Amino acid sequence: MLIGGREGPAFEQVGFLSFSPDSRHVAYSAMEKGKWFMTMDGKTGAKYDAVLIPIYSPDSAHLAYGAQKMASGWSLRMAQRAQLMKRLRRRS
Repeated sequence: MLIGGREGPAFEQVGFLSFSPDSRHVAYSAMEKGKWFMTMDGKTGAKYDAVLIPIYSPDSAHLAYGAQKMASGWSLRMAQRAQLMKRLRRRS
């Protein structure tokens, strides 16, 4: 994935893509070793069996997406962008 003229990490597959309404951020689903996760501004999140389309709030402050773990079913994941970035940074 090439964003802002910079090449990001390589993944086995890239899925759903969403730009924030203020055009400053991008989120997309990606797969590695058979697990899907959400990537936002180049940082990757928790791994799931499946993820759905990322959607930003109108003010670009929140990101929501569906996530599935086979054992527990589907759940909705939503966080303020700043909180999500903190969590993603800890994982990288």
